Amino acid sequence: MQKLASLVSKFSAGILLAATCGSAFADVIAVNGAFTVSSPVTTQTGRVTRNVIPSNCAAPKAFPGTDDVLAHRYNSYNFQNNGPAACVTAILSTSDVMCSSNIYAVTYTPSFNPASVPTNYLADTNSSTGTPTVLFSLPMSFIVPANSPIVVDVLEAGGPRT
Repeated sequence: MQKLASLVSKFSAGILLAATCGSAFADVIAVNGAFTVSSPVTTQTGRVTRNVIPSNCAAPKAFPGTDDVLAHRYNSYNFQNNGPAACVTAILSTSDVMCSSNIYAVTYTPSFNPASVPTNYLADTNSSTGTPTVLFSLPMSFIVPANSPIVVDVLEAGGPRT
């Protein structure tokens, strides 16, 4: 069975990216981070429209457009698929009900350009965690091309918080 890299990211909310091959789960990699007053202010221009249509492998989603051109604080995570193309499922979730970040996730391949969110778009969670945060999971599935990098962009949907 092909093993693919996957991700578990625990923000003061987080993202779980699990790749499967048949019914076997792949390796899991933990990444931790948070948007806090002391976090570096790395911003992207605009954000992907939240259109309530989750990305899925069976019917890849076209880029849904941009919602604004404001500065949004983000963290990005880079991964490499070293095997054949595969369907990957990512789940954005939070366990922090006091989180005021209202986070959202978007996946890109082969790279993410924070000055142009449409460029290299692959998938998105279709919604954000809300403010105050609600305890639920936001899935997205996408085909990772063979031998290709992906970037998972986790951003504050409401703009930078300081």
